[in-house]
Amino acid sequence: MSVDVQKLEKIVNNLVSNAIKFSENDRQIELTAHYDDELLTISVMDYGSGIAEDEIDKIFNRFYQAKHNLSGNYG
Repeated sequence: MSVDVQKLEKIVNNLVSNAIKFSENDRQIELTAHYDDELLTISVMDYGSGIAEDEIDKIFNRFYQAKHNLSGNYG
């Protein structure tokens, strides 16, 4: 598998950072990675406030930040 390690590091760091930022202090965050048939799957799961449904289609726009989260800021 060919991968840009610096870009992958940025992506994973951003996912974990956001999971921490928007989760309550005593909540668990799960990070899993699985490699199979030349496909790397990385999953970050948290139990934070989530993203409003009308903003989901914008999350991959560069520099996009949600206007609000669903249940307040825990950061």
